[in-house]
Amino acid sequence: MRTCQAAVIRIDFPNSCGAPPLAGREPCGTRPGAGHNGGSLAQTHAAVGVAHEPAFHYEEIIMTKTEAIRRVNEALGSAMLNERNTYWSSSAPHAGDEGWWLNLPLSQFRKEIHILLNHEKAKTFRHLTIKPSEILSPAMKFRCKDQMADVFISSANPKKLVDVLAGGTKHNFGKHVMAEYAF
Repeated sequence: MRTCQAAVIRIDFPNSCGAPPLAGREPCGTRPGAGHNGGSLAQTHAAVGVAHEPAFHYEEIIMTKTEAIRRVNEALGSAMLNERNTYWSSSAPHAGDEGWWLNLPLSQFRKEIHILLNHEKAKTFRHLTIKPSEILSPAMKFRCKDQMADVFISSANPKKLVDVLAGGTKHNFGKHVMAEYAF
């Protein structure tokens, strides 16, 4: 019995399994996740006598702002997040700590703000929501520069997401967490 080298999306497709194409279709491995007749690989391989043993060559899965917005909106059942009201940050090292940098326009605090905090190592991201005018006088709460709130949220304590920059008031963003998503 021959062995198939095809696999699923986000996995490397090194070559075809060698099974003959059926009904004029391309060999498996040339289209991710599809068999010769548009059915599953298992159904196709059972028909032609090929054992399906995927060659797993995983690629690094990296979350993007666009994909995270899509996933949150899908979970919420509506398009609440968009490019204008959503701020994205991936965890990064800073002064012996690790966390998320954000630069939020002070004027934005009058509207609903959505924040997506991505943690590549943990393969998770968090969705935070700050309601309109929930943070009064953001210029007094955060270190500001050029009408922007400069925030560094430490990831040291995942339950308590605190802005640790000098000049701020150690605001706890943990109360704004709506959900956490794995990827």
